[in-house]
Order: sequence, then structure tokens, then C-alpha cells
Amino acid sequence: MCMKKILLTICAIFLSTVAAMAEKGDVNVGVNISYPTEQKGFGLGVKGQYGITDHVRGELSWENFFENDGVKEWDLNLDIHYLLSLPANLKLYPLVGLHYSHFNVLDHGKGFVGFNLGAGIEYALTDSFTWNIQGKYSWSDDDLDQGVISTGIVYHF
Repeated sequence: MCMKKILLTICAIFLSTVAAMAEKGDVNVGVNISYPTEQKGFGLGVKGQYGITDHVRGELSWENFFENDGVKEWDLNLDIHYLLSLPANLKLYPLVGLHYSHFNVLDHGKGFVGFNLGAGIEYALTDSFTWNIQGKYSWSDDDLDQGVISTGIVYHF
């Protein structure tokens, strides 16, 4: 079995274990703008977050990247963040997760499953809004690996 499949399996086990421990927590929704390192175009996305514990948060996000050189892409991500509180309303978080990327090139589509690894930092603007910057690297089976840098605003219910 190749190393990517082993790591993907480990991520899936980790995500399902954390999700099984989920308690009622904070629910957040947000929007972001992203820049992928390989696709070379901007994208817009939406995300939902669920506070599993005080330090662990799950995030489901969808990003649609603008067409560039005849290539269209969208991604669906399921990430886990481990929140570390810092001074001055800041939180740092490493993340691990799974993704599905779908590419259309000249009306031929293909999807790829992979995993994410990255980190982000967020700043509490108010009790209801935070601003974040995040960087992550996504690996997949067919060498369509790329980094994605994003920034966005999240509303806390």
C-alpha cells in the first residue's frame, strides 16, 4: 500500500474518532477568498465550523476557483483544527483533514481524493466575528498537490 493511502486512512480514522466524541458546541459560518499555488487564480468559498471541545473544531468548506487557462476547479474539505489561545484575541491552529477536488478541463471532469495539512491564525474582531488567515497543503493520488492560502471572516452564533 502506498504512503499516501496509509496517511489518508490515518486521517479518516482520526476524523471519525473526533467526530464521534462531538458534544454540543459553537456553530460558526463564514466566507473566504483563496489563492491556490498550482491553479493560479482566485477562488471564493463558504465554510461551516462546529466546536467539538474547547480546543478542537471541525470545519466543512467548499471553494470554487475561477476558471484559468480553460481549467475549472472546486474543492470540498473536511478539516480538524486544534485551537491554541494566544494573547490579544488571537488563536493559532494546526489543521489536518480530507479533501475532494474536482477539475474540468475542456469539459472533461475528474475528481481526486486527498488529505490536507496546514495551519492558520484567527483574530476576534468582536464577540460575533473573527478574521482568519490560513495556509494548507493538499495531497492527492494523481500528483495534483497544491498549497492554498486563504483569508476570510467567520460569524459565531
